[in-house]
Amino acid sequence: TTETLFDQLHALYRSKRPWAFRSHESCDASARLWTVVFEGEAAEDAGGPFRESLTTVCEELMEETANSLFIASPNYKGNFGETRDKWIPRPCPAVPTVEHGLLLSKFRFFGRLMAGCLSINEPMDLSLSSVVWKALTKTPYERSDLAAIDQMCLTALDGIVNIDTKGITPEMFKDAIDETFTTTTSDGQVVELIENGKDIEVTFGNREEYARLVIEKRLNEAKEYLNEIREGFIDVIPPAVLDMYTWKVLERRVCGSSGISVAELRRCAIYEDMDEGSTTVSQFWSSLETFTQKDLTYLLRFVAARSRLPVAIKIQPHTVDGDPDHYLPQAHTCFFSIELPEYSSVKVMRQKLLYAIYNCRAIDTDGAPVGLEDMDAEDDEEELEYEDEAEW
Repeated sequence: TTETLFDQLHALYRSKRPWAFRSHESCDASARLWTVVFEGEAAEDAGGPFRESLTTVCEELMEETANSLFIASPNYKGNFGETRDKWIPRPCPAVPTVEHGLLLSKFRFFGRLMAGCLSINEPMDLSLSSVVWKALTKTPYERSDLAAIDQMCLTALDGIVNIDTKGITPEMFKDAIDETFTTTTSDGQVVELIENGKDIEVTFGNREEYARLVIEKRLNEAKEYLNEIREGFIDVIPPAVLDMYTWKVLERRVCGSSGISVAELRRCAIYEDMDEGSTTVSQFWSSLETFTQKDLTYLLRFVAARSRLPVAIKIQPHTVDGDPDHYLPQAHTCFFSIELPEYSSVKVMRQKLLYAIYNCRAIDTDGAPVGLEDMDAEDDEEELEYEDEAEW
């Protein structure tokens, strides 16, 4: 199918009652909003395949297409400003289109999905602007919210408002500034700030009002879609509960932590049939200390089918026949567990982990990427630097 996984889920759930996003049995590693069956794989979904599908949905949402719900912010596209990694809802069309009604439905479904994930403590790997979280919590917008989206716009407005400090007089203003009461939205639409705004010139006397209206319009350019996200959210979680969150706390609860700390992974780790002070465990943590953020993200995908914390990794022994250095670690994504052979050194541990996390994605009948006999322990270190070449 050419439909995204998000579109398939929307088509499946759009006519269902919101209770579908609350009907889960637990909030542990097995909690899930739907059950997944991967074509060509025999995995039974005890949580891992669901999380893998959710990660795919988040990747789709953070990818701009002709009909995507979210687009990269102007700061992101222009590599400008202090905040350059945020995505924003697609601005509402100035003139309603045929697709507008479908987008409203999809944004409401997205709100339900976020609330459902919050209810089972399943983080979503999203990088959304503060305007989204403030709309959900009904927190007033500030200038800094526009700076996080389009710093260049805000800088231009400040230049107009403070133009008198550059020696520009009311008589000189028209020669310096050629603007009308319109603005350009994040997706390139030119919209009027007031009725017949395209015919009203910005003057020295009304420049501050013009700047105020531009900021207000830009921060509310997706207001109708943001309202649908909130409505979808409170379809699942009562508004009284939602309104207890600050926007920053809500963002953390829904998205988890984007930065992966080895110290945090170690603090939450669970050891089963292994001693925390064993050589194998020590090798494991020593290896992780050398990992980049990208490596750690792939490790979480390998072990838990997540890209963000929190994750409580369960570390178990992996008993093998023959030389352990010829085997890869094995993971069970449904249970956040990784089984480690007794490798001969930290170097071998690091090699095997990197190979596994970047190359092993097949899921067997119990939801585990299989740790097969694979590489010779004497493989050159340079052959195992997958950070820049390998893709999922």
